[in-house]
Amino acid sequence: MDDWLTIMEMAQQANLSETTARHYASRFAPFVPHRTVGRITKYASDTVGILMQVARLYQEGRSTPEVLAWLQREVPQTVEVEAESADPPTPPLSPSLMLTLLAAQNTTLTRIAETLDKPGGSQ
Repeated sequence: MDDWLTIMEMAQQANLSETTARHYASRFAPFVPHRTVGRITKYASDTVGILMQVARLYQEGRSTPEVLAWLQREVPQTVEVEAESADPPTPPLSPSLMLTLLAAQNTTLTRIAETLDKPGGSQ
């Protein structure tokens, strides 16, 4: 993960406490590019500037909705996408195959019910 920083490194470079950096990264996550490998989350190096601007806006007395509005105007959002499964998609069952399976299931359930209805069949 070249050019990716830990939360501590990012906080130091932005001159913020680790707690504050973590809070900003969590609150404004769509604007804070990050990667998680195992239990370690690393942040893109350009995130430092974003956190510094967020801190500056708060220092100017801006509210969280105002900070969010600024981010929405000025910073591209990160969209997380789940990796596709390596397994090929299961093809849908044909109607005739589905009817065959349902008939077999019905037969099996009927036999189970008959067995349970016989004397000594239910416990």
